Amino acid sequence: MDVLVVCTGNVCRSPATQLMMRHGVDGLPGLPPGVLISSAGTAALVGEGIAPATAQALRRLDVPLDDHWARQLDAGMVERADLVLTASRRHRSVVAHLVPQAIDKTFTLREFARYCGTRSGSVVGDLGEMTGFAISQRGLVLPQRPEDDDLPDPWGRSGRTHRRVAGYLRDAVVTVLDAVSPAARRVR
Repeated sequence: MDVLVVCTGNVCRSPATQLMMRHGVDGLPGLPPGVLISSAGTAALVGEGIAPATAQALRRLDVPLDDHWARQLDAGMVERADLVLTASRRHRSVVAHLVPQAIDKTFTLREFARYCGTRSGSVVGDLGEMTGFAISQRGLVLPQRPEDDDLPDPWGRSGRTHRRVAGYLRDAVVTVLDAVSPAARRVR
């Protein structure tokens, strides 16, 4: 399975999500090694590493940092992905405009987590099965407000903002990891 995470600059939200999903967070293990997780930006700061304040927020959550170099989103990345997770509805629209047939497999991270939350703790199987379930539930489990599916962009903001956004990411990723790995409960 190939998962692509998309934000704007590919230096804050998408690499943080990628690392949390790869390594795990909050006592949950990451996705299995057979799941390829990558990220890209709609207006990437190509070649830049993770924003220092985001890196610091990830360290506070005990998420290991891997080498990361921002890259620009392109149609080939979207076409290869089995699941595309975006930071906001605007990013989801950019993906759909780039590759219209990708709309079914493209969700905001919070939207996908909301669908995962309806299956959390039950026998799901794997991320592929959860993706199929999310596709079948699209539009049936709505947020209180549409903007609740968006993650704020911390770029250029305070360390406190980066920590707050990392907390939002952690909450969504924990819901996803818990749904696709119900046997792997928190080990706090």
